Amino acid sequence: MKVLLLAFFALFSFALGTPQNWALVVAGSNGYYNYRHQADAMHAYKMLREHGFDRNHLITMVYDDIANHPSNPIRGNIINFPGGPNVYSNDIDYRGNTVTAENFLKILFGDKNAMHGVGSGRVIESGPDDNIFVFFSDHGAPGIISFPVGGYLHAADLINTITKMHDAKKYHQMLLYIEACESGPQPCSPRPLHTRSPPIRLDRTRWFRSMFDGKLPADLHVFAATAANPTESSWACYWDDDRNAYLGDTFAVTVLEDSDRADMASETIGTQFARAKSLTTESHVMQYGDTAILALTLNNFLMGRSSYLPIKMIANAAPQPLPRASFDQVNSRDIVLATLLRTLPKQAPGSPEQAAHMAAIDAELAHRHTADRRTRALVHAVTGTGLHELSPRRMNALEPQVRDCLPHAIAAYEAACGQFSDYSIDHVKTLAHLCELGVAPAEVAKSALKQCRL
Repeated sequence: MKVLLLAFFALFSFALGTPQNWALVVAGSNGYYNYRHQADAMHAYKMLREHGFDRNHLITMVYDDIANHPSNPIRGNIINFPGGPNVYSNDIDYRGNTVTAENFLKILFGDKNAMHGVGSGRVIESGPDDNIFVFFSDHGAPGIISFPVGGYLHAADLINTITKMHDAKKYHQMLLYIEACESGPQPCSPRPLHTRSPPIRLDRTRWFRSMFDGKLPADLHVFAATAANPTESSWACYWDDDRNAYLGDTFAVTVLEDSDRADMASETIGTQFARAKSLTTESHVMQYGDTAILALTLNNFLMGRSSYLPIKMIANAAPQPLPRASFDQVNSRDIVLATLLRTLPKQAPGSPEQAAHMAAIDAELAHRHTADRRTRALVHAVTGTGLHELSPRRMNALEPQVRDCLPHAIAAYEAACGQFSDYSIDHVKTLAHLCELGVAPAEVAKSALKQCRL
């Protein structure tokens, strides 16, 4: 009877327009090597539902090619930490080719007409008193976040959409967790695996700015936490020898595992952020925007506000404890090579499978060498100097000179040399720096075309 009364009052308060929580959960990659991104996103979905989040206020964008992938030994199963529960749900709003940056912005803004007939068609329909949580796991580079199809999400487009939402009173406060490389100003060099050529690095005195640095004023009432600063990779973790995959990303799993066990009504965003920062040891977790949000409790964003009757409580299920297995971390740029090297001993000596595996390793090493060589040659062709000789500057991906140039420079490079890979996307920072130096996209296109014919 008590539960029924609570449910009645919850529905009554909802009808009167009680402030609501909304969430948009995104895995922005595809392919089995990127197992961890969909695992992160599915874990986020499961966590929110178990804390009573209204399914009608929770939207998911997941390519959905991992759970039943031929390489997955347990079909229909995805886990996010060793020995963890199956986090996979087929209840996905947008999958496959609908997982695009363009659709993401439309969903976030609440453009229901534009999404009619696409996926579930559901969008964030928040109002001036509602809070929004955005969780994103994928690859990134200065000024961009990747999507599996349809091009990149550029910083200027995201900030523009959030600003329009604020001006239209489409939310009260917003919390963003971004698990992606170079998503967030400290210089730090990644530690890559050995390749045939030394890795390209910008001068350690050069600083880059993230998607958000300097562009999330407090009066937008948005707080963003990112897995890494603008010059470094985020890190994958939890190698699984049965699934031949890294199960998660360090920053993502720390916030999600903390959320699984959290008392949402007492733990603050600031407490969770501090824990994530202390446990994310290989990259620098960064914060941007309205730091007043750090004082708010998690239930302001990560829990259903129409009932506050968590599914986990109703089901009488105990929260998952924080797993204490070794993180076993690897630089996200090195995932393909690391996976190939870890699975090589499983191939029978002298077998066709071993030969094919060795060929795949050679191909990946050759790809990395070629990507590095092309970028060095590109820089020399358009500046007359080596990459390490470029003068130190503080590049901001949202400054007009870079903002207007970078999307065209990326498109020009990819048209000549092919789409950036999980490894070569690291070189987007070089294109951003060339834009800052005043190199026109047409010059990038001309030089890239020449270099990629070699």
